[in-house]
This record gives sequence, C-alpha cells and structure tokens, in this order.
Amino acid sequence: MEPKDLNEALKKAEHEGKLAQHESNDGVMKLDDTQRVKVLSPGRLVTKRFLRNKLAIVGSSILIFMFVFCFIGPFLYPYHQTEKFYKIDILENDEFGSANNIVDYGNFKLADAEAVDKNILSNISRYIISDMVPNDLTFKFINDKDGNLFLLKYETNNVYSLSDSSSLNVATLANYIAIGEYDAFQKDIIFAEGITLGEDFKSAAIAAIDDSLSEFEFDGKTYLINSLPGKKYSIKLIPESPFQYASQSLGEEFEAAVLANKDSGMFEFDGENYKIDKIDNDTYNIGLITIGNIRYIHTLYTVNLMNEEMRLKTDFLIAAHLGLISDGEFSYDNDEFTIREENDKLNIYLGDELYGEFSRFSVHRADGSGALPIEFKKDIEAAVNEMLAKGKDTITIVTKVEKQNADESIARDESGRIIYEDTEVTIINKIYHYEIRCDRINYLIDTKAKPGSPKSQQYHLLGTDVDGYDVLSRMMYGGRVSLLVGFVVVIIETIIGVILGGISGYFSGWIDTLIMRLVDIFNCIPTMPILIIIGAYFDKAQLDATSRLMWMMAILGFLGWSGVARLVRGQILSLREQEFMLATEVGGLKVSRRIFRHLVPNVMPQLIVNATAGLGGVILTESVLSFLGLGVKHPLASWGSMINSVSDASNMIELTYIWIPVGIFICLTVIAFNFVGDGLRDAFDPKMKR
Repeated sequence: MEPKDLNEALKKAEHEGKLAQHESNDGVMKLDDTQRVKVLSPGRLVTKRFLRNKLAIVGSSILIFMFVFCFIGPFLYPYHQTEKFYKIDILENDEFGSANNIVDYGNFKLADAEAVDKNILSNISRYIISDMVPNDLTFKFINDKDGNLFLLKYETNNVYSLSDSSSLNVATLANYIAIGEYDAFQKDIIFAEGITLGEDFKSAAIAAIDDSLSEFEFDGKTYLINSLPGKKYSIKLIPESPFQYASQSLGEEFEAAVLANKDSGMFEFDGENYKIDKIDNDTYNIGLITIGNIRYIHTLYTVNLMNEEMRLKTDFLIAAHLGLISDGEFSYDNDEFTIREENDKLNIYLGDELYGEFSRFSVHRADGSGALPIEFKKDIEAAVNEMLAKGKDTITIVTKVEKQNADESIARDESGRIIYEDTEVTIINKIYHYEIRCDRINYLIDTKAKPGSPKSQQYHLLGTDVDGYDVLSRMMYGGRVSLLVGFVVVIIETIIGVILGGISGYFSGWIDTLIMRLVDIFNCIPTMPILIIIGAYFDKAQLDATSRLMWMMAILGFLGWSGVARLVRGQILSLREQEFMLATEVGGLKVSRRIFRHLVPNVMPQLIVNATAGLGGVILTESVLSFLGLGVKHPLASWGSMINSVSDASNMIELTYIWIPVGIFICLTVIAFNFVGDGLRDAFDPKMKR
C-alpha cells in the first residue's frame, strides 16, 4: 500500500534504509542504532540483570510457592486452622468409676436457711465422732466466732441436724457466790460485776483478812475468804440455797432435775429444754433453750435410685433426709414418698413402687456424668466387701455394664432402653476409695497423631498437634500470618522512614539535626527487652489474638523505621544538588512536591532493596516472639507459635513432624527474601557486584 503523503514516504524510506544497513553489517547493531537504544532501556536492563541472577530466581520461586501455599492453599485444603479432630480408641482397663465407704458426714444446706461458718461445717465429723459418739450424747451446742449458738442433734442412725439455737439464763447453781477480790497492796476490794456492798462490808472483810480468818459474818450472812497468789484474797458468799434465780424460783423439782443432770449438759423439764454450762467446780449456769429451724442435714447416707437414667438431685436428697428424721414421709416434685425399713435397708417407695434406697456405699462414674444401675452398685459393693475380707488389693468380677456404639455413645434397643452386656471389671483398693476399671471405647481429641495415622478418623498429611489441630492447615494459616506481619511492618517502617528521612535530607539545618537525634534515640532502644515487656503486658491485659496481632505489627513498625530514615536522608542529600532539582526550584514547585514527586522516586530502587532484605528479619523477629509466647496467641497460628507448642524436650523428640517442616519453611522464606534482595541490589546497581 502506497503512503498517502510525503512525510510517510520519507519515514518508510528511512526505515527501509536502516534495515538494509543492519543487514549489510551482518546483523550487528551500532551504538547509535535506535533499536539498540530501545533494548538498553533502564527497566528492561534491570529486569535482565535480575533474571540472570540464579540465586534471585531461586528465591523468587520459593517466595511464589510460599505465597501460593499460604494464601491460596487454605481455600483448597478441607481443614481450618482451629478445627479440632477426634478419634475413636479402645482404652484397655480404662477408669470407669470409683466407689467408697462413706465415713465423713456430708452436709446439705436447706434451701431457705442461712449459711453457717465454714469452720463449723468442716469440723462436723470431728464433733460427732470425737464428742458425741463415744460419750453417747444426743446433742452438742456449738458457738461460732460471732457468738451465735447452734444445736447439733442426733436425729437417727447416721443422720444429724444443725439448728439455730438461743439460751436465756434462768438460774445459777453455786455452792459459793463470788463477791469480790481484795488486793493487799492497794488495800481495796474490787467487787464482782453487779455487786456493791458499801464501805461497812469492806471494813469487815479487811479486818477479817488482817486477822487471818477464813470466814466472817456480815449482815446475817457468812462469807468465805481464800488466799490467792500475789497477796490477793477472794471473797465468796456461802448462800443458804445454792440456786440463784434470774427472776422467780422454778421449784424443788426443777432444782432436783438440775442436780441430777448438771454433768450431762442438757435436760428437759416441764416440756422445756434447759442447757447447763459449767463455769468452774462450784458454779453452773442454767439457761432456757429455744431451738430454731434446721439449717443443715449431716449424713453418712447417699441414695441409690432404681432407675439408672435418673440423676440424683440434691433437693431430693434433702427432702428424703427430712422425711427420714420426721415421720418417714416426704413430698418431692408433687409426688408423695414413704420410707420403710426392710431387711436392714431403708427403702424409698413412690406409692407401691420401690424408688430407691439409702446406702453408705457410694458408686459413681469417673467423669461424674449420668447415674449407674443399682445392680451394678450392689455388685461393686459385694466385690469390695469380698476383697476386704480376703485382704486383697484388687479383685476382678463380671457384671453388667452398658454397651457402647462405635462413636462412644450408649447403645439402646428399639424402645430406647439401655443395652447392658457382661463386662469384666477390675476393682483396685486405693486406700481412701476404690477404683473401677474396664475396657471402654473413648471418643478422644486426636492429639499428636503421626502423619497419615491409621487411628485418625480423617487423613492428616502432616499429622495433628498437641491440641488436635491439623498441622498442614496450621502451617498454611501460620505462614499467612508470618508473611502478613513481615509486609505490614516493612510498609510501616518505610512510610515513617521516607517521610522523616525525606524532610531531614532536604531541609538540613536544625530540622536535620533534630530528626537525626531522634533516629539515634530509636537506634539505642533495646528492642527485644521492650517487646518482651509489651508482650507480658498484653498477657496481663488478656488481649484477644487479633488485637494482639495488630498491636504487635504496629509496635514492630514503629520501632524499626530509623534505618530507612538514614538511607533516604543519605540519598536525598546527594540528589538535591543535581540539575533537575534546580529546575524544580526555578519552576516554583512546592517543597512537598519536590521531595515526594522528584526526590523520593529516585530513592525507590534502594528502598525496594532495603524492604526486601528487611522482610526476612521481621519474619524472624515475629517467629522469635511467638516462640517465646509473646507474639501471636492461640487460637491463631504463626510459624513461631507452632514451634513454641512443641518446645519442651519430650515433644521436640516426639513431634519432629511439626517443628522440622515449620523450621524449614521459616529458613527458606528468610533465605529467599535475602536472595531476592541481593538480586535487586545487583540489578539496580551493577557496580555493587564484585
């Protein structure tokens, strides 16, 4: 096609001439050849230099793999980093339950009652066994630290009640009544509280003491004098009657009852209860007792229910014990129950149906979940008695235990009833209790599963960790966090460093001095101790994992900008005197535009190299902090926290499939960033390469 005008024809002829000249030179371009100038453009030249660096290509390939693995891999992998995995395992001779003879009194607080001092409750068994049982006492008065009075009362076999109580003093039984005490040094008599006999009595008493008399009379009454240590003398009245009443006399029959029971502590008279407190060998206080409501029931019994699928509730236990100590009847949940003694057993009936029984032998599951059939409990109790009778420490029996499905659940028939099967059960005497063991199917967290473990329900290429998480999934998400931390921290460092370094390098003078002294201060900060202190503060503040990660990136970036600022300042100091900067001044451009549109872009190659080389260091810092437990926290994963989870000696040996791959990934990533950084440095400035 012919050109439309003369200019196009000339351009075409020139192009054809140059091609002919190129062909005549056997394909060799000259220095002023236009095609050669295009080939040697700066961007393409840097790229070619970078691509010629084999280590840089290796580093780039590793980084591409890491980014695909960490950022695309989680979308293709079926497991999440916080997804727990379980396995089904048959545990031979696993702990199924425990049993014990009840020897300490358990206590049940009635619903509307106020709590009692813990010291009293903790000593109830001692009060009963040490004070009441050997002395055949049916009650004991207890004072708490606040002076409140309680009555611990025997109700029936193995059952006691603790009730509110109060005492009103009605009389004093005393062969002698204390009047006062004479002090020979002060020559004065100190009367007992509530007694005042005047100066005449004092004179008569002092005269009798001076005459060494043991008795004297005053106003028709006889007084006894006893010598005390320290030149003191006690003065007591010898009463005509040993009983002194607070108000009115209660009669000779009352006094006879007091004398007959003065050493027993309590007696009943005329339908009232009286408490006797011994003050000393000659004096007793008699108080009228008022018994209030029951606060606690103390018992050696538990209740075995006939229906093994019903849980024994505390409210039912309290109601049953209240029925036991009253008339043998009680109500619970709108049902009426009766208690009957049959064949040395206390049985609980709901109507005519046997509902449960009181027992001093307790059998329960190891995990505290669900009830056990009463036949199983009786078999265990009989086996324990046989074991003790034969003086053995272990015994093995065959009894009915609920059957399990493959997923650990309890097997049931079509009507929903639990299926039982004969099972070999071993009972071990543990002194204070009896351990019950048998083979059981357990649905467990699949921790420390080896790579491709056949016991796991799901296949795990690199196994599971100590928390039952998939290791490969944690490596993907952990790498994502580690790389994210590296890039965010480097970006923060670069932004702060470019701004402050650009201002410092352009303005010089006092601004440069101020910024450089600030850089010196940041260079002197002990970064690792500061990070450890901040990590400890985060632990105390209980920051959530995401907030902790954000703060850690911000702090690492804030502490690491000083190197970037020095680099930018040095480059700008050399660039600001060049001709293109003089042109910007002549053109009247703003200072900010000169710095950030003309100076900083000329520093970008050095910034890219510095940032690339610094990424590896940031990733190492984050890994070290997470390894020390001060970085990324559970449940988020990072490569450092994954190594920290297996940091003890036993796990380091057992879980090599966790820390070795993670350690290799950290090393490869850091080395790759260094390779890429070196490659970029050589590509941007080939004179640096020797």
